[in-house]
Amino acid sequence: MVGEAASRTVATAGLTGAGRPATRGVEPAREPHILYDTFRRAIDVVLSLALLVVASPLILMACLAILVTTRRSPLLIQRRVGWLGHEFWMLKLRTMRDEGESRAGLAAKPAYDERVTPVGRLLRRTSIDELPQLVNVLAGQMTLVGPRPGLPAEVSEYRSAWVRRLAVKPGLTGLWQVNGRSSVPPRRWMALDRAYLQRRSTRFDILILIRTVAAVVSMRGAW
Repeated sequence: MVGEAASRTVATAGLTGAGRPATRGVEPAREPHILYDTFRRAIDVVLSLALLVVASPLILMACLAILVTTRRSPLLIQRRVGWLGHEFWMLKLRTMRDEGESRAGLAAKPAYDERVTPVGRLLRRTSIDELPQLVNVLAGQMTLVGPRPGLPAEVSEYRSAWVRRLAVKPGLTGLWQVNGRSSVPPRRWMALDRAYLQRRSTRFDILILIRTVAAVVSMRGAW
């Protein structure tokens, strides 16, 4: 359990360089059973590698479209806060113009943002912009299912009850992504992340992965 003092430390501490702990006092979440972490890692490696191979032509086409329309690097590398407050560099495809890639602070994503490019809007709707994070999963910085990694500015605004989401590795998808994605307000997605921590298991992770396919196809809440 994360104590109130540790929670306050996590919510208010300054963040350090990538890969170094941003906070102290967050304890790793207990695994549901002894083989859970091993089996989850095996699924992460096998599925992320397979998806990267299958999706590589799609990623390449998206990169070319971004390069032609923006004249900038298609790949965006963002500093994010992951497991136990450690920072890492998260990969994604560029969807915004130069002046507004990173949102400041914890806020709901607007349904329409004029900073998003036309190509970027399509990539967001189809979730193609998130595919490079499969590399983060392979590297062990992320997992397929878990809370989304927050920006440092977002983590600095966490309330004590929200800090617990740092007790597990961040995920490519999660419970709040299959329950509305960007249409879900921050308070609600934090509640869903805490619900995931209480219910996580191999079976539940697989269920979320299956529901993710339906969420991506429907494009509900994707912007």
